Amino acid sequence: MRSVLGRLKTIIMILPVVLLVNCSIMDDNSLPAHKFNQIQISDFEVNMQRNYIRGKIQNNGEHDITSSIFNLEIYRDDSERSGNSNLMSENTVTEYTGKEVLNPENLLLSQNFVVREPLNPGYSTEFYFELKLDYQFDEFLYTHKIVQLKGR
Repeated sequence: MRSVLGRLKTIIMILPVVLLVNCSIMDDNSLPAHKFNQIQISDFEVNMQRNYIRGKIQNNGEHDITSSIFNLEIYRDDSERSGNSNLMSENTVTEYTGKEVLNPENLLLSQNFVVREPLNPGYSTEFYFELKLDYQFDEFLYTHKIVQLKGR
């Protein structure tokens, strides 16, 4: 009887260690920032009239991605560029690709979005988020960038 109880105690003492080791192996790790360029966001659209953003995220790297966080910033555009737009369209939204820093006083929204979709190398997924975009300006610039990747 004592040997059975002794073995049971040993198993009970070892079980938490085994669980801890197995769970830590399954945890996703943050990928270093220099790997972010292997993930591409494309077909990105900001729709101010219907209050949504959508796009596609593609894994061009060698890691299995389990979650991605990207930051979206929307600025009002009161520069000289805004006067050159089509007068027929309201709430013109343009991706900002310039090199100078945008004016922080014009920042309307800065928000992180999480895409929790497993992405094996070479695969992509689409994302869609609804958000309130009822600003009283006609011209907008936006930027987006990946701020965190987790995977194996």
